[in-house]
Amino acid sequence: MSVQIKNMNPVFSKHSLSHSNQCAVLEELMKIQKNRNEEDLIIQEVRNIVRRSMVNTSNILEHLDVYMEQDNVLDDEDVEPEKIFTLHEIEKVCVKYRMTFLDATYYKKQLPSVAEIKVEYLNETYNKKLKNFKILSYRECFLTPHTKNDYGILFAPTLNGHYYLIHQWGDNISKSRKWLYFPLRSFETLALSVMVFTLIVDLILPTRLITLDRTATYWSGYRLGVYFHLLIFFGGLTMFFVIGFFRNVSKNIWNAV
Repeated sequence: MSVQIKNMNPVFSKHSLSHSNQCAVLEELMKIQKNRNEEDLIIQEVRNIVRRSMVNTSNILEHLDVYMEQDNVLDDEDVEPEKIFTLHEIEKVCVKYRMTFLDATYYKKQLPSVAEIKVEYLNETYNKKLKNFKILSYRECFLTPHTKNDYGILFAPTLNGHYYLIHQWGDNISKSRKWLYFPLRSFETLALSVMVFTLIVDLILPTRLITLDRTATYWSGYRLGVYFHLLIFFGGLTMFFVIGFFRNVSKNIWNAV
């Protein structure tokens, strides 16, 4: 049975993360993963050494909690490294695409049967009892099962505190979503977007609408004064909509309902 599962599901293939099976979110996640610096790799190796020393025969009783945890998580050295992502990498993608990363227990929609089969395969193959799964999805999918949005990536935790990609399903999210939600990534990007938008509006306005002074030129102090007045207006309007309709910027709610 396990051999059949392995053959029929792309997640167990070396080509499972090829671009033909990805949407923009997973492509971005893999792009960030490939840009890991040398310091990250060194830290990863140090963690492996420390963990192995904690669970060797002589130290099992001293670190019993770590030893017992091994049954519920995957070993980073046993699984494909290209499917392992750090929490920081997942956070970057969630912020860029305004997605949410939470425990699978909060997910309101039905999990695909293929995802459940893949979990069973991993348990059988590595002799595990995996739990504490995480899902990367739209925020709406953690609030109601009736949303038309349908996208998710199922992750299992690893011993080094990272996450192993098990299965991706749902909508083919476009790269345009990254730029559509650019202003909502953080308060810094929100402020920058408001300033740029205000500048564009200010430059479009004809001089006759800015002042009654018919001798004023296009590049006059009047235009600068209008810019700051418009900036205050658009800034207040933006904060009203962000707090009232979007709840918060992505950086503050990527891992919260």
